[in-house]
Amino acid sequence: MTEIKICGITTPADALLACEYGAKMIGMIFYRKSPRFISNNAAEKIVQVLPETVLPVGVFVNPTVEEISSAIDATGIRALQIHADLVIEEFGKLDLPIIRAYSISAENDFDSVRGNGSDYFLLDNKELNSYGGTGKRFDWEIIPSGLRRDRMILAGGINAENVSVAISTVKPAFLDISSGVESSPGIKDKMKLEQLFNAVERANSGL
Repeated sequence: MTEIKICGITTPADALLACEYGAKMIGMIFYRKSPRFISNNAAEKIVQVLPETVLPVGVFVNPTVEEISSAIDATGIRALQIHADLVIEEFGKLDLPIIRAYSISAENDFDSVRGNGSDYFLLDNKELNSYGGTGKRFDWEIIPSGLRRDRMILAGGINAENVSVAISTVKPAFLDISSGVESSPGIKDKMKLEQLFNAVERANSGL
C-alpha cells in the first residue's frame, strides 16, 4: 500500500488536516529561497500538534550539519529530507532517518540513485535552479524496474487526477505531494486534500 507525505506545510491547522485525512509524513521546508519556507519557531508549533504516528520531516537544501542539528534541537523534527549537490557522509551522524532527494529528467539520472544508502530516496522532477516544488512530473516510465519500491518516494506534479496512475504504475512506498493540494504556495486546500486521499484509497484498493 502506498502512503502519503504532504510537504510544504506551514501551519498547524494544515498539518492536522493532512493527518486527519491520512498523511503519514509531514514535510516542512527549511530552505529560505522556497515559497514554503518555515522558521524553526513555526515548525516547532507544527511538530507539537502532530500525532505520534505521523513523522515530521525537515527538508533541507545543501545544508551544513550544524544547520540541521540546530533545527532538530529547536523543532523536534524526527526525519531529514536532504537535497544536496554532493553526498555528505556526516549527515549519517545525526542519527535520524534520511530521505535523499534526486532530480530526474533522463535515465542516466538514476545512476546515483542505485547507490543510495539512505533510509529512503525521493525522485522528483529536474528543473534548472530548482529543488522540488515545481508542480511538474517527470516521465515515470523511465524509472528502472530494479529500484526498491519499499524505499521509494515519488514526487513532482502529483494530484488527485493522476495519483491512481502513480500508484498503479510505479507502486512507491510513499507519494510526496505539495502543490497538488494547495490553493497557494504553503497553503493547503481542504477540498483538494479530500479528493486526493479519496483517490489514494481507491487506488490502493485496486478500484
